[in-house]
Amino acid sequence: MKTSLKAVAALLLCLVSVPTTVPAQSTQADSLRNLVETLLTDFMFAEGKPTLRLASLPSNMPELRLPPGTRVVGSLEYPKMSMSLLRSDNSADLVRQVRASLESNGWSYKAPETTAGFSLDGASISARLCADSAFIIVGPSRDQHVFVLHSTDPMTRGNCREPPARDADGRPRSPLPRLNPPAGAGSVGWGSTGGGDSWSYRNRLNSDLPLSQISDHYVKEISLAGGETGASNAMASAITVPLTLKDTQGVMWRGMMVVIATSPGTRSVYIELSQ
Repeated sequence: MKTSLKAVAALLLCLVSVPTTVPAQSTQADSLRNLVETLLTDFMFAEGKPTLRLASLPSNMPELRLPPGTRVVGSLEYPKMSMSLLRSDNSADLVRQVRASLESNGWSYKAPETTAGFSLDGASISARLCADSAFIIVGPSRDQHVFVLHSTDPMTRGNCREPPARDADGRPRSPLPRLNPPAGAGSVGWGSTGGGDSWSYRNRLNSDLPLSQISDHYVKEISLAGGETGASNAMASAITVPLTLKDTQGVMWRGMMVVIATSPGTRSVYIELSQ
C-alpha cells in the first residue's frame, strides 16, 4: 500500500505538470493518462478499471467542504474505491477541515492507528472516519500534500474496526471470558491466541464425559459472560455450536465452537472467532 500511494501521487503530479494548451502536449497528456489507467488496472489492489481525474475529486466520493486555497491535484476512481491528492499551504488545517466536513455529515471519527502500509512521503494516517463506508486521511506530508482514500468495498471495512484491547503487558486481550473445564474433566493443555480481527482458543481435556455434556458446560460459561449461542449440530464424534459475543470494547465477535472426541479418554474444545 505504501508503494501504491506514492506511485499514485507521483503519477498525478506528473500528469498535472504536462501543459494542455498546445494540441501536441494535449495528446501527450491523454496518452500518458491512458497508459497510467491501463497500468493501474493490474497494479492496484482495487477491483475494476480506474478513471484518472486531473484537478477534480472522484464522482463517487461524498461531498467534502474544502477550505479556501486547497488545490485538488487529482484523483483515481475505481468502482468501489477512490483516492484523491490534495495540497494546501496549511495542510494540517486541511486535514482538520476534511475531518470536520465528514463528521458534520454523520461520519464517526476513529483514532488513527500506526499502520506502516499507509504512508505518503513520511506521513501516516491522520484520521479514520466511518459510516456505511471508510475514509482514510493520510497526511500532511513533508511537501504539504494530503491523501484521502474513500472505499465502499467490504474488504476495507477492517480499517473501521477498533484496535484490540490490550492487557497490562501489551498483549492483545482475548474477547473470550475465562473458561473453566467442566467438573470431572482435567485440562492437559490449553492455549488462546489472536489479535486484530481473529481469535483462537483450544483446550484438551482428560475426560470420558459425553460430548453433549462438555458442550453444554461451555455454552453456559459463554452465556453467563453475555455471549449468545445458536443451535448445536451433533455428529458422530463432534458437536459444533455457533457463537456470538461482545468484548469489553463492545466489538461484536462471531464464530464457532467445536467439541471433538479426539481419542478414548480425551476430549478437545476449539473456538474460532472473528470480527
